[in-house]
Amino acid sequence: MNERKSCEFDTALSGLIAIVLLVTAVHALTAGRFAALNAGPGSPEEIAARIAPVGRVVLTGEAPTVTAAPTEEEPGIAIYKKACSACHATGAAGAPKLGDKTAWHPRFDQGMEVLLRTAIQGKNAMPVRGNCPTCSDQDLKAAIHYMLAETGFALEAVAEESVPVVEEPAPAVDEPAPVADESAPVVDEPAPATDD
Repeated sequence: MNERKSCEFDTALSGLIAIVLLVTAVHALTAGRFAALNAGPGSPEEIAARIAPVGRVVLTGEAPTVTAAPTEEEPGIAIYKKACSACHATGAAGAPKLGDKTAWHPRFDQGMEVLLRTAIQGKNAMPVRGNCPTCSDQDLKAAIHYMLAETGFALEAVAEESVPVVEEPAPAVDEPAPVADESAPVVDEPAPATDD
């Protein structure tokens, strides 16, 4: 009988140890996630940055102010991360993946002028200007250089070519409808009589 009680005790002790280890493991894995919640609100500058407005309303006649955040990266890397990586990092919609020399080789053989024209005009699922409407031709060229270099192509031959200037027509601007002068008197004219 002592052996049976000893066996039951060993089983109970083993179960208790397993539960304690499980609770300890769960705590160790999740404690880091909750530590940031207890860190406090932060400095006044951090709070102001978190609650800063993301934009402002610009009324007709006002000049919008556009400020770009300073980047410490090379322009090609910054543009790639901003606009190109969405498709070229994953190969989405048939885009050649960064580093896939087989996919990039036929494009590289066409030359920088064709690559840049494709980036500017768009092709298949690739949007116009590579989904970066604020990028200049030089920005797009820098992003192409970065992608080709990361894929392993020598850029000496590509760097010699000049950047073609693509003249794009200015987008048509819709003129706002004329606004009635509120200071002018309103004259109600009777509707013309009709013979029914």
